[in-house]
Amino acid sequence: MNKQQLIEKLTGLKINPADYSLDGPFIEGVMLERTVNYYSDNKQYDEWRVFEHERGNRYTEKIFYSEEGAYNDVYERFKK
Repeated sequence: MNKQQLIEKLTGLKINPADYSLDGPFIEGVMLERTVNYYSDNKQYDEWRVFEHERGNRYTEKIFYSEEGAYNDVYERFKK
């Protein structure tokens, strides 16, 4: 799924947008953070980290190498 599809699904679950952040500042809740990294030969690769952020700490962090996988994880965290 892409970002817009995720937002639509979370809205359908009646999840408050204040409970998650997909690309913004750190909040208390579920976060998705994209990082750009480089191999030793300067080739770029991206990581998407999904975690719960509370009082400055990260919990249940997972790393994904596809944006779609990260969005699916965010959705599954709220679906439960």
